Amino acid sequence: MHATTPAKPNAPQAPATWLVVHARVTDRRAVTADLAVALPDAAGDGAVPVLTALALHLAELRRTSTDPEPAALRSALARAFPGLRGYPYLPVHDPRVSVCLDVALHPAADSGWAGVQLAVTEQGTEAGRHPWSRITRRHGIRAVLRHTEAELDTAEQHQHTLARTDRSAARRAQRVAQMRGAVAAALQQAEQDVPPDTPPPPALGTGTRLATRTEARPQVLTGALTRPVMLREGDDGPVARLLLAPDTPPVIGEVTASVLVCTLRGDAARQAAATLTPGSHVLVVGAIAHRSYTGEDRIPRVAITLDVQHIGQALT
Repeated sequence: MHATTPAKPNAPQAPATWLVVHARVTDRRAVTADLAVALPDAAGDGAVPVLTALALHLAELRRTSTDPEPAALRSALARAFPGLRGYPYLPVHDPRVSVCLDVALHPAADSGWAGVQLAVTEQGTEAGRHPWSRITRRHGIRAVLRHTEAELDTAEQHQHTLARTDRSAARRAQRVAQMRGAVAAALQQAEQDVPPDTPPPPALGTGTRLATRTEARPQVLTGALTRPVMLREGDDGPVARLLLAPDTPPVIGEVTASVLVCTLRGDAARQAAATLTPGSHVLVVGAIAHRSYTGEDRIPRVAITLDVQHIGQALT
């Protein structure tokens, strides 16, 4: 009797195409963090499922009065798409990527909705075929939600057409209709909260990097310290670091800096550490710079800093 070798289970095959999400999230300190993830585009639904997940996530942020965060966005996407994974490549040069959804998110405005800018790139992935691509841009929460609802409406109509010969398509159409209803409700709320003539808030351009740059003209600002002064010994003497919440946040490039990281050197640094406490109201004069750095979580970020030349008590 001959022993038979058990058949090996088929190894899981890599999906033919991927859908990539790249997000750049800016917080109230004008510090940015990037998120890049990918999921299989096995069903060929394109950007519609991810647009829906993003729209519902933005609605949840508005409901809970929460600012966008990379970790929260990744968690929302992971709940919707269990096959989510990190994506360390450049999607524009990756022939496996059928859709790249590029989004910039920033803190909520007075309306309660987070700022959002969206660019969706679709491209052909068929080997040997003439390459093609197209890009769709939407700025502001109303435009993004309206675009998502329209895409869901098209997807629902498509499933109704398929249902003439495929019974399972009727169930898919019902699920799409439920998602469209949820997005439509979010859009209705946004239209109540955000006047139609309100321009979308500015955002750092997604997919770009800011090089270190110093503004030529010194800035004169007043504001309050938000944390204790941190003092250390540098190569050229004492260095103090303090976080300042400006009374009038400056607009630097495309970012409103609601918190500035300030650096003070020399004897003034020692004096500031000895006399200033959280809540101290000060006047500072210095040069503002864009600085890139990598956090402990290895995520590249951009901070706006102020190299202080003079500091004193602000008269209120």
